[in-house]
Amino acid sequence: MSAAELLAFYRARLAEDDTRARAEIAKPGMNDHNPETYNRPERMLAEVAAKRAIADAWEQREAERPQPGGDVFGYHATGLLIAIKHLATAWSDHSDYRVDWRA
Repeated sequence: MSAAELLAFYRARLAEDDTRARAEIAKPGMNDHNPETYNRPERMLAEVAAKRAIADAWEQREAERPQPGGDVFGYHATGLLIAIKHLATAWSDHSDYRVDWRA
């Protein structure tokens, strides 16, 4: 399993959700009929932003890690990657999802 591949998959799905929610907002009155946005595109955008923040934090910790191993940065990065794995399971039915990404 490549963390970079998982992160690319994760960010691509977030971009799709972002686009779908913004399209819902652009069409007032239409969001009542799209179950993928749960009738609340603003909530979906907030969720996308929160999930992106987790991915950003992981990338930052990986960049700051002075050395591999048992350092604080490594533990934090590992925890963030586990969170991303769990969040990515929401798209486990997507054709690009890989089973080895499961936490």
